[in-house]
Amino acid sequence: LTKKSLSVGSSATALAMLSSALSLFRLSVVLTGDSSLRSRKMSSLLSAFRKMGLDVHSTKKDDTPPFIVFGGEAGGGRVSLTAGEVRHLPALAVAAPGTAEDTVFQFPAKDARFFVEPVLDVFGQARMRVESMPGILAFPKQTVSGFTYTVREELSSSAPFIILSLLRGREVCFRPGKISGRDQLFLSLLKKFGLGVSQTTRSIRLCAGRPRGASVDLSQAPELLPIFAVLSCFARGRSEIWGLEEARSSKSDRVYAVFTALRRLGADVVVYQDRMVIRGSTSLRGGEVNGAGDYAVTAALCIAGALAKGEVTVVNGPEALRQAYPSFISVLRHMGVETSYA
Repeated sequence: LTKKSLSVGSSATALAMLSSALSLFRLSVVLTGDSSLRSRKMSSLLSAFRKMGLDVHSTKKDDTPPFIVFGGEAGGGRVSLTAGEVRHLPALAVAAPGTAEDTVFQFPAKDARFFVEPVLDVFGQARMRVESMPGILAFPKQTVSGFTYTVREELSSSAPFIILSLLRGREVCFRPGKISGRDQLFLSLLKKFGLGVSQTTRSIRLCAGRPRGASVDLSQAPELLPIFAVLSCFARGRSEIWGLEEARSSKSDRVYAVFTALRRLGADVVVYQDRMVIRGSTSLRGGEVNGAGDYAVTAALCIAGALAKGEVTVVNGPEALRQAYPSFISVLRHMGVETSYA
């Protein structure tokens, strides 16, 4: 590596992974990104790096990127993570095999499976040693060899299309492989909204119907907040979405972006410090809304537009959507939605 500065665009995941990996090399590198990434406060990530002995710092006082990585021999040892730091386990695991001593992470076990599961999947495919038990993940010091990793498909990545189909009265059937913890969360959320979910060892069947209002915690899945906010607009009664903190500091402030957009389309939505409250209605109206440069917000607003009475135009979002979901618009067209990039 000869470059002293690298850009990761809008990807906080790439920033975290590269910061961890580059900490093992004797070099100094500045990692930066686009304007949206440079405005995201990442105090919990930097705190987790420090606890592990990785020399990674923000170049600003508010813990936003750019980051500067001073690589070398990283510490390892016993690392105690808070509930807010557990989500960084996949990034921390990148450096764990190459630290100066064995690394043992201790953390609150509640909801940790969403972050432990992908680590075990990668290390399993790489045939590397890792020990796992509730609240503990241990990595012996070991040499990393090259390997081929197959990214597993997740049902939840199709959430916008699934929810559109269900709200249009269509049954959805899947024959997935291994069901991830995040997929189980997605299915449990659908059940809470009163939508039928039938699982066998070979298939998953989702039954359409008028959803009912529900109270759900999305603290572990901030990417699902926009689409479940749209679902709540068409549910009978009152819905509450809790766990907003992570969504406020994702690729955009998803809470504010969704709130302002849905209000513009006629939704009855109120945001408090700790929750979003939506009273379901039978329809949304057309209008122009802002996707906040966020693929999850833009995708959800496209689904809202497909269900609204009137034309919906989404600005400041198509490029992010095109990067994250290259075939998103073509899939919507295949589903019978009249839509296009302007």
